[in-house]
Amino acid sequence: MRGNKRSRRNPDTNMYPTVRLHPSSQKYISKVINKAVQNINPVDKAEASNIHRVINYKNMKALIVSPYNEGLHWRTPQIITEQLKRLVHEAYVIKAYPGFLAELFQFNPDLLIFIGNDYEFGPEDQQILGQLPTKTAIWLSDHDGSSEEIKGVASLFDYVFTQTSTLIPFYRFESDVQHVHHLPFAADMSIFHPKPADETCESSLLILGDAVPRFEAFISQLSYLMKGKKIFASGRGWEPYGHIRCLPADANLANYYNGADMVINWSGLHHHLFECASCGAFQLIQEHPGIYDYFKPGYDVAVFHNPDDLLDSIVYYSAQVEQKRSIATNALQGSMYRYSFLQMVYQLLHIMHTH
Repeated sequence: MRGNKRSRRNPDTNMYPTVRLHPSSQKYISKVINKAVQNINPVDKAEASNIHRVINYKNMKALIVSPYNEGLHWRTPQIITEQLKRLVHEAYVIKAYPGFLAELFQFNPDLLIFIGNDYEFGPEDQQILGQLPTKTAIWLSDHDGSSEEIKGVASLFDYVFTQTSTLIPFYRFESDVQHVHHLPFAADMSIFHPKPADETCESSLLILGDAVPRFEAFISQLSYLMKGKKIFASGRGWEPYGHIRCLPADANLANYYNGADMVINWSGLHHHLFECASCGAFQLIQEHPGIYDYFKPGYDVAVFHNPDDLLDSIVYYSAQVEQKRSIATNALQGSMYRYSFLQMVYQLLHIMHTH
């Protein structure tokens, strides 16, 4: 019977040759493994709660309302709705019209999100907004600043999302809204994306902003610093400067972003910041608190503090071609992920769901 028993097979050492690692390699592998083990942590309660919230979004219904049918942001409500559909159970968009709030029962949304501020709410709409059990938010298009009219509209909603971080105290204290957050519109990547530029749109510098007295000395020095090179400007007051070509107000800026070696932005309009990034352009922007919420100076944007600093930065980055290209590439990647419309919409949902 012993012959019927299976003998225990010993591994054939010839089939598995021994590999002897150099002591330095052994030490490196051990270090990597130890570090990996140390980084393995169980999901804590806060993280588990966040995961649960993401799942809960799929049970939500959102209604987007906007008065836009033309202008700078006419596509924004459609883009936001498209991204919401990836995150919630249902998302609809309708155009604002007198009495639209009375029709809410048809949709029965969990969230009502109003896009823009170019709309006058009548007394009936204001009364309905104040009585809704639904969470309400307004995502303002206040790039150019706010006003008493916008402040009044903002006060009707539970949540206010502003394009400009410096306006947060204005809405919070003047409109008496508890939940006010900085949430810019991302760039519309169907318009702003990398593409070959026509020769007529190519330039060494593209300046975004008005020819204001603060930058007069800098503008004059450009005629020597950039002698023989093409400079475009988008803004007011550039006519007296013969060495700078002023773009028409209706110029397709996406073409000029793609054609510029450097973009200088002192306009204060931060939608330019996201548009340039979406085109993969290198940009020097005037320092502003709102930049740091989404961009990392030196990584995906360059920042200047005054005209002298700007002049030094132009000289520096003109010589640092690879660094300039790296910053532009990082900005393009950021526009597709970290500050894409999908991420902005996710932030809005997270805020409305957790506060």
